[in-house]
Amino acid sequence: MKHRALILQALIFAAVCYCLLLTFVWGIHFPIFRMFVSIVVALLFLAAEAYAGYVITRQLWHWSGAGARRFLKEAPEPAAAPVLTEERK
Repeated sequence: MKHRALILQALIFAAVCYCLLLTFVWGIHFPIFRMFVSIVVALLFLAAEAYAGYVITRQLWHWSGAGARRFLKEAPEPAAAPVLTEERK
């Protein structure tokens, strides 16, 4: 059963790639289509760059929090003096 699903998935993938390639080849002759494709590609790259900036900023925030906790770590409290039950003379 899994082999049939894999074969069907491969056929659908090949058909979609072929249709997309035909669309690009057909559309390359029209300047509007070329402009549309270049705008879409630029927006995809912009989104990828924004996501990378978000990931880097989030990691820097995490590191700065760890550094702040390290610098602001309170000194351990001294141990309490033992309570003596006998009175000293």
